[in-house]
Amino acid sequence: MDNGDKAPTLDNAWLSGFTDAEGCFTISIISNRTENPQITVRFIIPQKGEEELLKEIAKLLKGRVSFIKSYNGHNMTVNLSNLEKTITYFKNNKLKTKKLISYEK
Repeated sequence: MDNGDKAPTLDNAWLSGFTDAEGCFTISIISNRTENPQITVRFIIPQKGEEELLKEIAKLLKGRVSFIKSYNGHNMTVNLSNLEKTITYFKNNKLKTKKLISYEK
């Protein structure tokens, strides 16, 4: 982020619009055996060249930023154990595209 840019906040719908354009919600079930499959629930925003922006969003939502070599960019990820702030935010700032369906699932 440039110094002149404002940091993201949870007090407006900016992140909701950004998520409609760039974010995703995923649920994965990894079942190596019939007992105790591993289930992961995540909110992800992938970006190239915006690591600082993703770090600011990660601070707000208790997420983490990681480098993804396959597309030479970064992902901001919030895992299930930290999704409370994300859920509260999207209850107050509704998504407006088909991402709403993924979020609700």
